[in-house]
Amino acid sequence: MDKSPESDPSPRRGNLTLVACVLIGLAAFVGTDALCTHSSAFWELAEEGTSGSEDAALVLEAHAHRMAARPRLAALVMGSSVADSNYALRTMGDVLGEPRERVDKLWMPAMSGLELAMLAPTIRQLRPERVHVPALPLLMLDEVRWDRTRTYSPRMAARLFPLSDLFADRSEHGSRTLSASHIVVRRRSELRRALLGSYRDITALPTEPPPSIGEQLDTLRRARDADFRCDAIHLRALRLFAEEVRDAGGTLVLAIAPLAPGTEASRDMVADRLEHCLRELDLPATELLTRETRPEFTRHDFRDLIHLNRRAAERFTRWTLGEPDHAL
Repeated sequence: MDKSPESDPSPRRGNLTLVACVLIGLAAFVGTDALCTHSSAFWELAEEGTSGSEDAALVLEAHAHRMAARPRLAALVMGSSVADSNYALRTMGDVLGEPRERVDKLWMPAMSGLELAMLAPTIRQLRPERVHVPALPLLMLDEVRWDRTRTYSPRMAARLFPLSDLFADRSEHGSRTLSASHIVVRRRSELRRALLGSYRDITALPTEPPPSIGEQLDTLRRARDADFRCDAIHLRALRLFAEEVRDAGGTLVLAIAPLAPGTEASRDMVADRLEHCLRELDLPATELLTRETRPEFTRHDFRDLIHLNRRAAERFTRWTLGEPDHAL
């Protein structure tokens, strides 16, 4: 007697097998991400495969992983190389009365406001009490595309860009979302270099090197007054970043960074516009420190046109913490 299709268990078994495979695959995906994210050996191996400034995002992510294993940070400095040069951690710890392990930095060369906002998951993980960020006129220029940032958060991208833009380049967005969701996918290039030596990952997405300080200053010199806009993407991203800091229980300390006197980018009009834009943003849980109270810095206080030297950085740091200026 022939079996009816309804009584044949084969399709049902096939469906159950498919569901089981999908569930096992998802469990493996989530499990390997959690395992590798919390493995010091994984991060050490990935860092072995770095190749200079192009892997700055990995170095930052690995350092954030080490921070997460320490006590909650009293202060975290974030931003570009200006954040690294203008803030003295020892001075910061002394003023706050905190041990060195509770003050730290997360920075990348030429980090943009957009890239800063894409680090929202890191802020939620670390929950620093204070986040210090230097503010520069580049925040008022629309220079970085969403698909060329070295850091990425699908949630922040969806809040900052029209869905039509993300859908128009859905292949890129899907690839970056997958990378953001799994550490092994995100760091496949570095892992392959570490495991296979000189092997080149031809499947990796092309990346553009960040602009040099000279290129950034040249951009500022060429910018017209109308190019400095309060609705620039980096300023809108900064507002979302401030919300993330607040939601993580912290305060954002935004300080107008000095530029070497005599550079066209340091002219009063640009600085006035920047302070105006930042006030217009009305950033939540934010201390905005402006030139009105900032110490005076001469050309001799700078290592170049934009980075303070060590002694000047100590003065700048004290100012951001409300200490009086001790310059002679």
